[in-house]
Amino acid sequence: MNKTTRFFQIAVMAAAMAFSAPAALPVLAQRPQPNQGMRPQQPGKGPDGKPFNPAEFREKVRAFITKEAGLSKKEADVVFPLFFDLKDLQRDLHKKIDRACTHAARERLTERECQRVLAEVQRLQRQAVDAENQFYDRLRARGITASKVLRIKAADEKFRRSTFHQVARGGQRR
Repeated sequence: MNKTTRFFQIAVMAAAMAFSAPAALPVLAQRPQPNQGMRPQQPGKGPDGKPFNPAEFREKVRAFITKEAGLSKKEADVVFPLFFDLKDLQRDLHKKIDRACTHAARERLTERECQRVLAEVQRLQRQAVDAENQFYDRLRARGITASKVLRIKAADEKFRRSTFHQVARGGQRR
C-alpha cells in the first residue's frame, strides 16, 4: 500500500470519528439506571432480587404451557417429563457450544483448529434439533395430537419470549 492511499484511509477515518463523536456524546454522558441492562443486578438472582429457584421456574413453565396449549392433566403428565428431559439436553448442548465458541474466541487457533471447532458446533446444533424432533415424535406416539403438539411448541416460544422481555425490563411487568 503506498503512502497516498494510507494517508487517505487515515483522513477518512479521522473525518468519520469527528462527525460521529458529537452524536455519541449525549449517549455517553447518560448514567446507567439500575436494572437497565439485560442481566439482574446480583449474580444468581432474578430480576425481582430473589434467588433463582429451578423447581419454581419449571412449575411456572408447566402451568403456562398447560393453560396456553389447553392440555388435560393426563396429557400434561405425558408431555412434561419428556419436555423437561428435552430442555435439559438442549441446555447441556448449548453450554458445550458456548464453551467451544468461547475457547475459540479466546485462543489464537489455526484455521484447521477453527474448522474443527465449527464442525463440533454444527454437530451439537444438529443434535439439539434431532432431540427436538424426537420429542415431537414421542409425543405423537403417546397419543398427543398434532394440533396439541403445535400448541405446546407455540406456548413454549411465547413463554420464552415473555420471560426474556421481563428479564430485559428488570422484572417490571407491563
